[in-house]
Amino acid sequence: MIITTSSLRAMFKGFQVLFKNGMTMAEPWASKVARTVPSTGEEETYTWLTAIPSLRHWVGPRVIENLRTRGFTIKNKPFEGTLGVEREKIEDDKFGIYGDYASLLGQQAAKHPDNCIAPIFLFGEQVLYVDPLIGPVSLVVYDGQPLFSDVHPIDQDDPNSVVQSNYYPSGMPLTPDNYELVRANMRSLVDVNGRKLGIKPDTLIVSPQKESTGKRIVEAETIARGNSQEDNVNQGTAEVLVLEELSDDPNAWFLAMLKNPVMRPIMHQERQKPRFQALMNGSEYAFINNQYLAGVDCRGNAAPAVWQSIAKCRP
Repeated sequence: MIITTSSLRAMFKGFQVLFKNGMTMAEPWASKVARTVPSTGEEETYTWLTAIPSLRHWVGPRVIENLRTRGFTIKNKPFEGTLGVEREKIEDDKFGIYGDYASLLGQQAAKHPDNCIAPIFLFGEQVLYVDPLIGPVSLVVYDGQPLFSDVHPIDQDDPNSVVQSNYYPSGMPLTPDNYELVRANMRSLVDVNGRKLGIKPDTLIVSPQKESTGKRIVEAETIARGNSQEDNVNQGTAEVLVLEELSDDPNAWFLAMLKNPVMRPIMHQERQKPRFQALMNGSEYAFINNQYLAGVDCRGNAAPAVWQSIAKCRP
């Protein structure tokens, strides 16, 4: 193929179509676990109420509740993926493999929010994790503790505050009894005034290795207890969500409240959606390096948010 601006434009237009097709082929799960919010700047600050609103018997003057809030900031990070096409491959019409790459790049672009969120599940009991692709991931929530912690203070302004837990670091394999215990504990969480937060866990999150175990706990009509079969009281109490990324920590399992979009445990901030672009004929890079470039870039980030909406357990 003779390299001209029009022929390059046609080639990269084809790559763009394959990129978009690749995005539709992917099956991302980020939207199921995170609250996605648009961003308009370099960073965004969010607030969390320390107490839930409530109504009281109206006797005499109104009682004004002065809201106490906590804040956390999410900074947007840039991400990119670039493909270089050698001049000879274009001249010899041997650039078909790059179309496959463009399609795969589209799939990865669609899964990019998943890649930002997965470390939060895998390492959320730490203060910080440095991912080789995503970079530094802060895992601290508004109360100064990691997302998964057994010492979340009810009132962080009180040094003697009672603490609550959403992390079970050992002794909690995925069993019906442990599922029931964690579910009950989550439903008992309170705000700074001692009022129940109304947490209703609805999703059991597991690795592919624990998919069958999870489904038996919340989907089977009967369940084995000792030497007998009993009615499964946990049937229908949660849906099972299987995340392939959890195969790196296959025995960990999570219980979460995801149907309430305001209180989802993870925030996905989107400044710029993935966009596919190309450098055309005559670029300085192509002249020096004998290569033509195309790639995708986006901006955003993910961070833990409402710790009360999720619990992590390990055997």
